[in-house]
Amino acid sequence: MIISYNTEKLRAVLDDFHRVTGISISICDTQLRPIAKNRQQANDSFCLFLQETCGNEACTRSDRALFAKATQSRRTQIHRCSAGLMDMCVPLLHGEQLLGYMIMGRVRIDETLPEAQRNSLPPDTHERATALFRALPLYTEEKAQAAANLATMLTSFILTEGMILPQKDEELERVLAYIDANLAEPLDTARICRDTHLSKSMLYRLFFQHMHCGVNQYITARRIDLSRELLAQTSLPVGVICERIGLGNYTYFCRLFKKKTGLTPLQYRKNQ
Repeated sequence: MIISYNTEKLRAVLDDFHRVTGISISICDTQLRPIAKNRQQANDSFCLFLQETCGNEACTRSDRALFAKATQSRRTQIHRCSAGLMDMCVPLLHGEQLLGYMIMGRVRIDETLPEAQRNSLPPDTHERATALFRALPLYTEEKAQAAANLATMLTSFILTEGMILPQKDEELERVLAYIDANLAEPLDTARICRDTHLSKSMLYRLFFQHMHCGVNQYITARRIDLSRELLAQTSLPVGVICERIGLGNYTYFCRLFKKKTGLTPLQYRKNQ
């Protein structure tokens, strides 16, 4: 499905929400690729500090769990992330079609840095972590729920105003179908253009306008999506899955999979 996003109007709406609530807010597509976010200074410093100090695996797992809950329930979900912050996710639905997600969070509901999070950090970083934590907006659980309710109503306005719309583009649909049918093969822009009878400039334009990513970036995302399906739904060895998705190098695949999901392929299969 091809989805059109009016990013300028989306940013304006997200800016207004952030001005009123102080909550960082963004929209991503169904593949979790960023589309738009509020342009004012965001509450990123604490999370970036934790990721630089402890890595991003816990954050990635927490985000994936939140997205999965929202996708399965088709309703707004709220949870406390691995760092103890409140995060919210609203699925963007056009009828039964999932068009993307609205994500909010990076607000604290504790007065002080939770003990568990403090103990996971090196002692010489406690003072810095505490200062960054206290700089985050302080919310009660009731207030966070109210913000989530407002965001849910905001998604209805966004869809009603046509800021996010499903569209049909026969040329792009033909290219996407070709990519899906040939993921196990070596794929590059020259081959795609040759077999779909498109110029490179046309191919790049289609992806820029509708997919908001490069061709190779999309191919990689689809290969990771397919590998997740195979890991969850089959007992195929990881090496065989590498070949099925067109990434014959086992080490490269494992490194890429962990970068994209926060887990190794075997850890992902175990979690499923």
